[in-house]
Amino acid sequence: MKVNESEKVTLTFSQDEALVLFELIHRINNQQASIIEHQAEERILFDLDADLEKSISGICAPDYESLLEKAREQVRDKEI
Repeated sequence: MKVNESEKVTLTFSQDEALVLFELIHRINNQQASIIEHQAEERILFDLDADLEKSISGICAPDYESLLEKAREQVRDKEI
């Protein structure tokens, strides 16, 4: 689907935020029982998953789990 420039929405994430979001979306996309109500929602999640995968460094790294844990710690609310 071709979108006019004036109709686009741009979001900006840090690498840590993008990695955490990628993991969440990837997990949602791979669930058997899904919260998805419409095929359009599924399409958007798959597209976002693919776009994030191309944009994030370290997804194929052997220490991916460690990178993900560090990213989660950076993004999460800090305890007071």
